[in-house]
Parts: sequence; structure tokens; C-alpha cells
Amino acid sequence: MAKQILRFDPSKVLDIQIRVQRDGEGFFEFVDVNGDPISQAGKSYKLFIRRKSGGAAVITLQTTDGSIEINSNELKAKMTVELSNITSGTYFYELYDVDVKKTYLVGNCYIENGIFNVIE
Repeated sequence: MAKQILRFDPSKVLDIQIRVQRDGEGFFEFVDVNGDPISQAGKSYKLFIRRKSGGAAVITLQTTDGSIEINSNELKAKMTVELSNITSGTYFYELYDVDVKKTYLVGNCYIENGIFNVIE
């Protein structure tokens, strides 16, 4: 019999890239295993960017201040020149659902000031 895993944390790993001192938007689309939309309407999210996992947030985006917008099953995170005015390097981020108190996405956040390869 195959070993079963009981997961208490629903988070998945996804790395993101941000350019230093640039405005920009990143989109997260919520779909089920069949590709059908999962509505996020009325939910509250925070996106924390930290120097390391568990460290203090150096950037916080959230639905309550408009830096995160939700349209049906799409979440748009808006970065500003002011917020992204930090030292380039590899940071840690988490996308946190405030309503259910769970982290849904985590990963490296590459904050770059030079050449880097963005894959679309």
C-alpha cells in the first residue's frame, strides 16, 4: 500500500521576479484541476516579501489598500516604484489568504536590477 500524506498546509511553490524601482503587475489565476475558475470575489489576501522565510516583511501588498485587486478568479498584485526600491537579491514571498488564515503560494522572489531572463 502506498504511503499516504496528510497535508495541513495547502501552499504550493511558485517563484516570481520583480525589477528594482519599477511599476508592474503580476497576475495569479485560481482554477481547479479541470481548469474551471475558482472565484475569489470578496476574499482578502496579503502578499509578503521577506529577506528570508519567517523574517519581517520588507514589502506587503494587500487587498485592503488596493495593492491587490480581485476580479472573479484572478488576483492582480500591483508593484510600485516606491515599494520596489530595495536591494536586489533573492527574497522569500508568500501569498496569504487572510480569511482562512492559510498560505497558498510561497517561493523565491527574485528582485533584480540588471539582466534577467523572464519566461512567459
